[in-house]
Order: sequence, then structure tokens, then C-alpha cells
Amino acid sequence: MRVAFDTVVLGACCHPDAQYPSRVSRAPERLEYLLRTLEEAGATIIIPTPALAEFLVLAGNEAPRYLKELTGSTVFDIVAFDQRAAVEAAEAEIRARESGDRKAGAQGPWQKIKVDRQIVAIAKVSEVDCLYSEDADVVKLGAQMGVDVRGMSKLPLQPEDPQRFMFAPDAD
Repeated sequence: MRVAFDTVVLGACCHPDAQYPSRVSRAPERLEYLLRTLEEAGATIIIPTPALAEFLVLAGNEAPRYLKELTGSTVFDIVAFDQRAAVEAAEAEIRARESGDRKAGAQGPWQKIKVDRQIVAIAKVSEVDCLYSEDADVVKLGAQMGVDVRGMSKLPLQPEDPQRFMFAPDAD
């Protein structure tokens, strides 16, 4: 199994003081369960280099430590915006321009949309099962480029253990 993380999901998973999107209830628990599930499945987590760059900026002085951890991990695979990804991004933009909307329905600034398109293109050529992102523009671009994008708000929570309260003291 191969999945990709965008900047927000990468930051939320890696940084203990991450800011979670306010619309995501119980984000830390959802992400913890996702990471455990991916680890149990032996998944590889793709980090597109544009997302890595954004994350390292947000990491500030801790950026070198995070980079060392990410590059030294067997779970994470940092993937560059290479020729194949460039072709995918170009094709997506050409289709968008031909439709009369170069932003392809995305609402962000043009530069952000170009970076988002690069992230989706890297995920596509990496043949990921899904790209995790809470960014509405990434969701739109992913749908147009044939990449399944899943938001943190839709991640499942760990199922409750039905035996958990078996020996708990009575509440009365």
C-alpha cells in the first residue's frame, strides 16, 4: 500500500504542537489510528517535495531534525517533482485552460494551485492508493486528475473495545 500526505497532514502527524483544521473533530486520535493502521499494513507514505518544502518552512528551527527523521525512515519516501510529474501537471493545466478555467474550479491563489497540482501529480505518478489532504483545492484537483483524496475529517476513529468496561466499577 502506498499513500501520500500533503503539508497539513504531514505536519499534523509529525509535529506535536500541530494546528489541526478546526472542522476536524478529534484529529489527533484520527491521525494516530491512521498511522497505526498504515504501519500494520506495511504502507509507504509518499511525501511530495513541494509538500516537504512547505512543511520545513513551518517547522522553523526544527526543520533539520525533521528532515533527518524523514529521510532516515523506511516508512516515508520523499518523491521529487520529476519529468513524469511535470507532464501530468502540464496535462491537467492544459485540460483546465481548454475548459475555460485554468484554476479548474480551485479557489486559492494561482501560485498555490500550481503547487497543489504538483503535489497531486506526484501522488498520481507514484501510484498511491490515496492522498491525504484537508485542502478543498487538492480534493478538486485530485478528482480531476484521477487521484483519490481523503480528508482527515473522514478518517475513522479507533473502534471502541466492547470488553473495555467489563470490570469497571459501577458508576452508581
